[in-house]
Amino acid sequence: MDEQQFSHKQITKFGFYGLLKNLKFFEPYLLLYLIFAGVSYTHIGLLFAIREAIIYIFEIPSGVIADRFGKKNELVLSFMFYISSFIMFYVADSFFMFIIPMVLFGFGEAFRSGTHKAMIMEYLDVHDVKTSKRKIYGLTRSYSNIGSTISSIFGIVLILFLPNLSFLFLIAIIPYVLDLLLILSYPEYLNQRVDSTFTWRGFLRENVNSIRYAFKTKKLTGYLVDSASFGAVFKTLKDYIQPLLYGAGIAFILIENQTLDINLKIYIGLKFLI
Repeated sequence: MDEQQFSHKQITKFGFYGLLKNLKFFEPYLLLYLIFAGVSYTHIGLLFAIREAIIYIFEIPSGVIADRFGKKNELVLSFMFYISSFIMFYVADSFFMFIIPMVLFGFGEAFRSGTHKAMIMEYLDVHDVKTSKRKIYGLTRSYSNIGSTISSIFGIVLILFLPNLSFLFLIAIIPYVLDLLLILSYPEYLNQRVDSTFTWRGFLRENVNSIRYAFKTKKLTGYLVDSASFGAVFKTLKDYIQPLLYGAGIAFILIENQTLDINLKIYIGLKFLI
């Protein structure tokens, strides 16, 4: 196999990684699932806050771990956290039990975030690929968008035939296991390790200095406020659209010969597709 063929094959693998990663069939219905499990809105907010806190706290340490033990190894660990999280979501039935899968999912997100992008850039540098890096990364992102579309459509189909929402978590394990195997097939040189150190004191000091710099720089502060405001509103509405639609009902019926419950589930899935 010549260099060009090898590059094309690996870049296709990078794309399918994003496609499989986005096959989270449960995502449009996660908040409804928690409500049906008897978790209050206050506790749901705490669960999401715990997940986001884990992601934030371990974002930098995860980068250090990738340097010390290899990016490929870290991605494997990340997907093991994800799969464990899905299993725990399936068996959990109370607020305190749901803390465990939320923490595991947060670890998965923290260990995955940025790692695969770095591997793509490293691969392009090693093979001196002449094509624009933005073009290749855009190609891999298109696979991710296809995965999101498939996830929404297939999630709607699944929700109509599965006896319980919890089975969505078990089915989501399948693409994540496939993604884990795909990562294991990556070239070993993408698992390169470098010496690096991490201390919590240095981590906290860097965060404080970054916050000070952000608020001292007026232009940067404006960008951060705009970005954070949009992100916060979007993430909140994206999740809470589920109970709002379910509690208020919908003004029109999508499928006349089906119940309101089924129409709501289809509508929620379509909202994530859009």
